[in-house]
Amino acid sequence: MDGKIALASGESRWITASETRAFAHSIRADSAAIVVGSGTALADDPELSLRHGVIAAQGPPLRVLLDRRLRTPLGAKLFDPTLGSTLVITSADAEPAKQAELHTRGLAIRHADGGDAAAQCATLAAYLDEVAAPDLPILVEGGGIVAAALLRADLVDEIWWMRAPVIFGADARPAIADLGIDSLAAAPRFARVSATPSGPDLIERYRRTR
Repeated sequence: MDGKIALASGESRWITASETRAFAHSIRADSAAIVVGSGTALADDPELSLRHGVIAAQGPPLRVLLDRRLRTPLGAKLFDPTLGSTLVITSADAEPAKQAELHTRGLAIRHADGGDAAAQCATLAAYLDEVAAPDLPILVEGGGIVAAALLRADLVDEIWWMRAPVIFGADARPAIADLGIDSLAAAPRFARVSATPSGPDLIERYRRTR
């Protein structure tokens, strides 16, 4: 309820109810790509697959890892090609040997012009144009640092907020990191377009107001 996505220890499974998690997978199925940052990859080792009986009509979405320094270990599920296609967006000078190994496994690698998530997502958009991906949304499931970078760059069109009736407190990990806002007028604003109960949870959808 207080905008936290994990305890200070990183524990986060499971905050929301099973029906809410199933709905989240339906959003994945309607997306061209699912994006996480290196922090999420290291903390959760996500598979980013479709579960709960959800099937994507256009095929599974592309799994995307934003990892500027290529910190994610080679044993990560995102680096297992048998679990799905993955695009790794990193810097040109990140661990050449590790990049070579990922190429050998058949993973796609692209180098971002800048180091933050906004620059990396611009690289992702160019890649999707290159491979003629379906004209579908890009779903970002990264943590607070990725969310903040995209909000600062005004690259967020919609927010799906899945709220569980639990409070973690100030020492827990926030959904959005520091935005550097010094006035209310500078704060990104969104309009709520729906609010739907999901078991004990509430699923809210917001759209950016310009």
